[in-house]
Amino acid sequence: MYSSKSGQSRIDRFVLTFAGLLVLTLIGMFAGSPALIIIPVPLLIALLTFMSVLDRENGWPDRATITALIAFHTVSTALWVVALVALYDERIAIAGMPISTGVLTLVAWPFYALFSGPLYAFCAERLGLTTIHASLAPSPDAAPETA
Repeated sequence: MYSSKSGQSRIDRFVLTFAGLLVLTLIGMFAGSPALIIIPVPLLIALLTFMSVLDRENGWPDRATITALIAFHTVSTALWVVALVALYDERIAIAGMPISTGVLTLVAWPFYALFSGPLYAFCAERLGLTTIHASLAPSPDAAPETA
């Protein structure tokens, strides 16, 4: 895999942050703290998404891509925080489920299902991945290969 010395420290920080969030989650599991388990989940997802849009020199993509990712992950984190805050509140039910489960099942799940695909397509178009795949496709004029 190609690696650039100039941007390697950025990748190192991503990996260190990822490991720190996993350790925080592990501590939450041993301590029985739902907050330490729930809060790192959207942060891990955001971290991996931001890491996936880096260019070959590990530089940031254009401003529109970053803005779209920040908007998506802000909503995602807000949904997880609402679920965490409402974790022990059983006075309100959504479709017969506790509010925290209802938020994740009836709001977060459709949010991810509806918006993650278009977000991926937007980022792929901005990063030039669609032109790379188009250049790899065989030409319609090309003769078929024989074995």
